[in-house]
Amino acid sequence: MSEKKKMGRPPIWDESLASEVCARIASGRSLRSVTQDKGMPSMQTVFRWMGQYENFRNQYAQACEERADYLAEEALSIADDDATDHGKVQRDRLRVDTRKWFVSKIHPKKYSERIQQEDITAKPKQLVIVRETSKS
Repeated sequence: MSEKKKMGRPPIWDESLASEVCARIASGRSLRSVTQDKGMPSMQTVFRWMGQYENFRNQYAQACEERADYLAEEALSIADDDATDHGKVQRDRLRVDTRKWFVSKIHPKKYSERIQQEDITAKPKQLVIVRETSKS
């Protein structure tokens, strides 16, 4: 039988525990999977910490950016696998596509596939040249 988390009062702020949560996220794991580990706080506690502690909120945001980089590198590794079995190739394609989608959502400035388009309906700016004439 799987071990269930103890219910009760959420743990108080623990900087070393918060750093461990962020380190696990930066290594490619989801918050959900991290909070299911033994000794880790619940998701609700992590969300509460983000609301209460600006330093932790910044640390968590940095961990999420690092996770995006980790998952992008992992997608390259999966794609470079020289599998020939059709089933494995299909599974790997799904794994790569899922990672591409996820990183484009959590770090769109770096990994989005959106193409920047110019607004062609905007009116061009007018340049006015003023020439001084000399009075003689």
